[in-house]
Amino acid sequence: MPTTAILDSMLKSANNSQEREAIQRLAQEGEQVRDEWYRHPASPSKAQQFASMIRQIDPVRSMFVYQYIGDRAEKSGNSGLARMVSSTISTIQAEATEQLQNVPAESPGYANALFDLATIYKHQGAVEKAVSAYSQLIEVLEGRKDELARSQRVCAEGELEYLCLEMPLLQRIDQDPENNEARFQIAALYVDRRDYEKAFSQYGLIIANCHGSKNPFSRIAEKRASKHIQEIEKLLEDNRMIYAD
Repeated sequence: MPTTAILDSMLKSANNSQEREAIQRLAQEGEQVRDEWYRHPASPSKAQQFASMIRQIDPVRSMFVYQYIGDRAEKSGNSGLARMVSSTISTIQAEATEQLQNVPAESPGYANALFDLATIYKHQGAVEKAVSAYSQLIEVLEGRKDELARSQRVCAEGELEYLCLEMPLLQRIDQDPENNEARFQIAALYVDRRDYEKAFSQYGLIIANCHGSKNPFSRIAEKRASKHIQEIEKLLEDNRMIYAD
């Protein structure tokens, strides 16, 4: 369960010292609850308790804990808990959306509201709304140099890249696993991001798709993918030599 990341995010977005103190107390209590749950992994009650604690201070961040609980419930066949968690998440999203949409643009908390709205829209699969909110957030943060603004801007830019570039390619690949052109495009995106493991995987899948084919285009694609793999391997080897020096 990503408790540390969630609590760190909450601390960064705290509006005042009272909120920070409350979150720090929550962190201490939450660690105890989390540890107790880890000792009894078959029971999700401790995780639900932790999610409920986070929801009191930051409902949007609590969605990720509830989602984690729901995913585990589905995998274990606990459909009743999965339905309950899904309903809870829907309630959180509805309540938070209504509240966040009413935050005035001139309010100091407007950027945080946009960030949370974008998070909810992405979670709901409302891609256009999420893209709009993240884009608006980047505009609002223009000129700000504080740590929270920098963190939110980096996150927003990363989410826009995912929503506008990576996700559509993943959807095309999911619809047609042999769509090598989409795999080449997403592999290039991963290389630009220096996520070489994912790039390597995509090129490997292209080779698997094409191997043994007599189609000239498939043969060309296989050679291209092999060449890219060799380039990644050389790049990684060069990096290892640099760090070894």
